[in-house]
Amino acid sequence: EYKSTYTDSYYESYNIAFCNDSVISILHTINWYGAGAAHPNTAFEVSNFVITDNDYSYKFSIYDLFNNEDSQEAISKIKRKLIEDAPRVYWERTGEKAEQSDMDWFTTGVENSDLSNFTLNQSGFTFHFPPYELHCYALGSWEFFISFFEVIDHLKKDSIYQLIKGE
Repeated sequence: EYKSTYTDSYYESYNIAFCNDSVISILHTINWYGAGAAHPNTAFEVSNFVITDNDYSYKFSIYDLFNNEDSQEAISKIKRKLIEDAPRVYWERTGEKAEQSDMDWFTTGVENSDLSNFTLNQSGFTFHFPPYELHCYALGSWEFFISFFEVIDHLKKDSIYQLIKGE
């Protein structure tokens, strides 16, 4: 008699992407498999914190890095850069140039993203996209580095950016 051997699995990991005296950026990766599913899956959660002098910390979003009047323009620049870089990453993974259907997938995925899954370092942002968000499962998760230079004119002065830079 056949007995099912399906099992579930769940794994989590945390990676400190950046840490100095004032800012910590943490990538939380979740991998799970549900019994009977075609394949496992991956998700990301990111936590970015400012640490104050009295050991209090608060979580910040990407919008907190930009001038209020410029935040949408900065986000648009980042999204354009992500869409521009996606075909290169696709080619590096597949050896093929992206077709229009691939570009449609990249564009839709980036445009629909709130860009909340980003880690930081002193040079810029790394955006994390799980499988299916930008393309098929077989191409895996996607990571893109965007330098602060791309949005330097939109960053708030005397703010989190200076804390990241250690200034």
